[in-house]
Amino acid sequence: MGTIDIIEDTFTCHQKDDLAVFNLLEGARALSTTVSGKDIFFEALNAIKAARDIKGVAFLHSEKYQDVVEHETFIKETLEAMQHLDERRYSITFKYAIIQFLEVIHTFPKPIVGGMDGKLAPLAFAANLAFDLRIATDKARVILSDLKFGLPPSPPFAFYLVNSLGPQKATELILTKSVITAQEALDLGLVTQVVSKKDLKDSCIDKLRQLTTISGDALIESRRMLQPSLKKMREYMDEGFEGIIRCMHRIKKSR
Repeated sequence: MGTIDIIEDTFTCHQKDDLAVFNLLEGARALSTTVSGKDIFFEALNAIKAARDIKGVAFLHSEKYQDVVEHETFIKETLEAMQHLDERRYSITFKYAIIQFLEVIHTFPKPIVGGMDGKLAPLAFAANLAFDLRIATDKARVILSDLKFGLPPSPPFAFYLVNSLGPQKATELILTKSVITAQEALDLGLVTQVVSKKDLKDSCIDKLRQLTTISGDALIESRRMLQPSLKKMREYMDEGFEGIIRCMHRIKKSR
């Protein structure tokens, strides 16, 4: 198989020696809300899975929100779009794309390390919690604005937070925090390491090198033991997105 070299509007993927490096770009949400974007992304993952010369994957994610206000603007725009869309169809499409991604990651036979920079939406952070290890820059932040707009927390974010910290600590964070800093995430054990922005890519690659000696079968079985079960995840997503649909419907009726 040839070298992996993919350039799309929502992501790039390049091979660096025996590793694949994804860069998720601005607008990466289209990967979970459009069929074409999702298909291209999963084709890339399948190509990496089949490539014998690739031993691990790094996902580098940098949201371009400049501050909390811009993240809140995105939520407002989403709610405005719901005035003209079927909120159930939109949410179900979104839900199944997320479930498909988490199922692929859970059974991926190669190690995956996530690298985070910038101000991240809860979904982006949740995706990283599904990876084997996570590294954040000292400027990384998770922005929590959903409750302010009458929406429950992102189901994937709440799911992994509860499974990582327990329901009491997860509840405290979601109900009382508007921002989770990189240092707070490190102190809570949600990220493995905090580094400077210029060291993020190299740090992710160094961590991957430590994991590439683990066989694919052992890695998958380790995730089954260390990560929450896929069955539990699917049930949680079903309930969580039903809650979002109910809230969105009420918001839509009140406008």
